[in-house]
Amino acid sequence: MNKMSKERFEILLEGMKSDIKLVLEGHSVLDNKIEEVKTSIGDLDLKIEDTRVVVRENSKDLRETNLKLEDTNRKLDETNLKVDETNRKVDETNGILKKHIKQPAHA
Repeated sequence: MNKMSKERFEILLEGMKSDIKLVLEGHSVLDNKIEEVKTSIGDLDLKIEDTRVVVRENSKDLRETNLKLEDTNRKLDETNLKVDETNRKVDETNGILKKHIKQPAHA
């Protein structure tokens, strides 16, 4: 190899070394970023699982509340029927009382 070719080769080699170093630094940055993303995903997985647990607990509480509400509604319906029956009896009694008051002995 002549002197000129050797110098040119050394210049090219230095350029290649610089490029390789830059590529390796880029890979290192990318590897770090990939690890950060993996950690973030792991954190999100934990948060999602925590949320699922809360949703399950809330769903159970909601089902229990719905059962209590259904029971309360049944009792309210029964009470309303009793009130309706009592009102009907009061109306009947009022009708009897009005007829009684209209009789000549009360006039």
